[in-house]
Amino acid sequence: MKLVRLHQRDYSVLVDAFEQGAVLGGDSTFSLQELGHLVHAILSYLKHVSLRGGANKASRDYAHAFRYVLSFSLIYFAEAPKVTLIYHAVYVAASVDASALHGVAVLLLPVLVIAVLKRDAAQASVVTLTYALLAFTSSRGLAGVVDALRSGLTTGLQISSIILSAIYFYNVQRELGTEDKLKASMGSAAGSALYLAVFFSGFVESFSGYGVSPAVAAPLLLSTGLPPLSATASALVGHTWAVPFASVGVPTAVLAGLAEVDVGALAELTAVFASFSLAAIVFRVGRGYISCSYKELVPALLLSLSLVLLAPFTRIYSAAVMGFLGVAAGLLLASGAHKVAEALSVLKYYLLLVAMLLLANLAGFGGLQYTFIVILAAALLSQLIERKLAREAPRRTVAMTFRSVVAVVLFAIVAEIVKRGGYMKSLAILLAQSTGTLYALFVPVVGALGAYATGSATTSNLIFSALQKSYAEAVQVNTYALLALQNVGGGLGGMVSPAKISVAASTTSGKELEQQLFREGWKSLIVAVAPQVIIAGWILLQR
Repeated sequence: MKLVRLHQRDYSVLVDAFEQGAVLGGDSTFSLQELGHLVHAILSYLKHVSLRGGANKASRDYAHAFRYVLSFSLIYFAEAPKVTLIYHAVYVAASVDASALHGVAVLLLPVLVIAVLKRDAAQASVVTLTYALLAFTSSRGLAGVVDALRSGLTTGLQISSIILSAIYFYNVQRELGTEDKLKASMGSAAGSALYLAVFFSGFVESFSGYGVSPAVAAPLLLSTGLPPLSATASALVGHTWAVPFASVGVPTAVLAGLAEVDVGALAELTAVFASFSLAAIVFRVGRGYISCSYKELVPALLLSLSLVLLAPFTRIYSAAVMGFLGVAAGLLLASGAHKVAEALSVLKYYLLLVAMLLLANLAGFGGLQYTFIVILAAALLSQLIERKLAREAPRRTVAMTFRSVVAVVLFAIVAEIVKRGGYMKSLAILLAQSTGTLYALFVPVVGALGAYATGSATTSNLIFSALQKSYAEAVQVNTYALLALQNVGGGLGGMVSPAKISVAASTTSGKELEQQLFREGWKSLIVAVAPQVIIAGWILLQR
């Protein structure tokens, strides 16, 4: 084996060296520019051998070369994380056959389109689907494409039906005046700021999503006397525990549907795991933004952890139930029983929906197709009782959800193609061989970063569902546990979503606070994700 020194201006020597099975040599003084050349060279080599059809033959030598470079990854990680991540990604792509390379591309394409090109999820889904179809047909022809399209379309439409019905229900209640009445009822309870920030925002999130919750809660918190930064940050951080259950559980339904696991069981474990991050959020918001005493924090912390006991019963509706209990507790502590009765009256149609959904589950009608019907029935029933037709609700619903529905449907088709092509399975096997079980510790972090990059927990779940499931199977870790970690992490990532920050800031102080909110979001994210990393470690110890 030859040792090849990296040159700044001439990286073509590396391609020739790789052809001869060379191993990179040198010391640990590579500059960032040199690392950039290295990545470029490796990508050029990969393209070269793939065009010749020799990717499988060359991958062993290629992997040897890259493992040498990986010895410097820790040195450069702090200084240039983007470069480090790039050549880690290239290593993954090069160490296995073309199917794993396709898996990497399917993961990175939507992130690049959304985070780098600043396009939305719908456009990212079109690009990713185009690539997936080309990759699939280039190796397998047209056989199986129609079945994959049909299966993915069915799953996507089922999930989209819940999105549409949940947002329609929310818009109906808004047009019936429920939101204004609730603001009037909650706004006067200054002593319940912590419960407003965490539990009320979580309750609203469970029926809405799309950045609605922090936009509703932040002005209320401002009216209690909190400064604009504290009020907005409290709402942004406070609602994220409920995001996996947003729009009556859409992110969880997406993850369960694409991973082909039981949605109820996944929701239950998600709620159990989320309870610990909920407690961390209560502590962070209470001490960091609202200045609660430890005595004031104790009831909220105990209530947060009680979700562990409620989860087997509430499952997909955990955020709605826990959110309401938190609202009631906050009002009771701050203003007495009469405020709780007032809130019950205002929220009667939300409570009716939760009751109808729970009864449908008990009766054996808990599938996605039945959830859509139940939510739609509750929306229509509330209009009949009020004798008022919410005429604007359908238009607002379509305006809010159209592009999201397109993204969900197309990403569901992508997931089906990826599954049939075996791309994520190949990538997961490599990940298991390279990291063993250590990657499991980073699953919630991956979920959070996916939500940050794409702006949506649902999109994060759409992108990473197949990888997390395949990895769990490869290392024989509980699949539901890893998916729940992805689910909770994706929800928590919402506190650093630029889109949510912008919407929430617009309701309290405008753009001048956005940078501060972004920094506060990252600080809070570390606190909130830490329990999930600890849970992942505990899961590994139980193997």
